[in-house]
Amino acid sequence: MRVRGIIELFFKWSGLGLLKAFGLSPSLVFSFLNNTTNELNEDTEGVNKGKDKVKVLVVQLLSSDFRMVFYKRSHLHPLRAKLVRIGLLDVPQESLERDEIKPFEVKTKEGGLAIIDGRLGFRMLEGVTIMAGFAVEEELKYWSKMRLPKTMGLQRKIKDMESERIGINVEFISLGLKGGNDIPSTTQPK
Repeated sequence: MRVRGIIELFFKWSGLGLLKAFGLSPSLVFSFLNNTTNELNEDTEGVNKGKDKVKVLVVQLLSSDFRMVFYKRSHLHPLRAKLVRIGLLDVPQESLERDEIKPFEVKTKEGGLAIIDGRLGFRMLEGVTIMAGFAVEEELKYWSKMRLPKTMGLQRKIKDMESERIGINVEFISLGLKGGNDIPSTTQPK
């Protein structure tokens, strides 16, 4: 099954809101988001009751010789992560110190693909990953649009990629006459 089919199985409609490459940071555990749109829903044990309410899926294209640790069941807990410069959330180690959260290492010799809940904690040990984040409309409205150069070819390609079930959260901008990089990072919150 193609990635599009998997995304459509989870969501009635979603939008691509992030597309970015990340390198390793073995000393940090990341998450793409804490609990979406301020929805905590904790019971007395601190477990998120919204486990069946996935609002963001992150598709990770993994390089060859890639190593990553995923933290199973971390997406069911409030991780109290803080935004760091690269646009991901840094998860404090103490948020992972629960009996039900287990580290699980993944190694790829020839590269690979992972599709994870956006709340899942992960640590990149070796290699690089390209991440594509897909969010439901109620979450995507809080995200800044991805800013891309306004060219006919790129606008046409984006239009071809969109479908009835998957949109793309993008703003096309005209590049300055100097030709420099006028497109700032799109991973910071609005």
